[in-house]
Amino acid sequence: QLYKEGSASFSAADYEDAIDKFTAVLRIAETSDSFGLHVRSALLLNLAQAHRFQYRIDKDLKRLRLALDIYDRLLREAQTNQYPPEDVEEAEKKRAELIPEIEEAEAANPTPADPDSGGKDSPARDPKSARNRGLVAGG
Repeated sequence: QLYKEGSASFSAADYEDAIDKFTAVLRIAETSDSFGLHVRSALLLNLAQAHRFQYRIDKDLKRLRLALDIYDRLLREAQTNQYPPEDVEEAEKKRAELIPEIEEAEAANPTPADPDSGGKDSPARDPKSARNRGLVAGG
């Protein structure tokens, strides 16, 4: 039932809901023998795609990274599970497409420097910083 709801949400471009539903079904599949390997691999593929499509809406780079992690997971699991070859091939193809997409997104939106990392504008290096102004008392 959740899988059908997730698929309907995916078709309606409600990727957040699809992600929630597919994730819930995946949790059930991980603890139950009632799901075949083809269902598990399809869930992983659908979940990764939902993250990719949600990225196109919210531009949250973590979506692409999560999709990459999911493709990697499917490919790792395929080494010990007999996932359908077409699902493995699709994961390899989608993963290969995703790498340049992530690189492009990272280049377009570089991560801001951590202020505590010692960069040139870091308060630790700026002697006028409020963090460095204060009274040092010795005893």
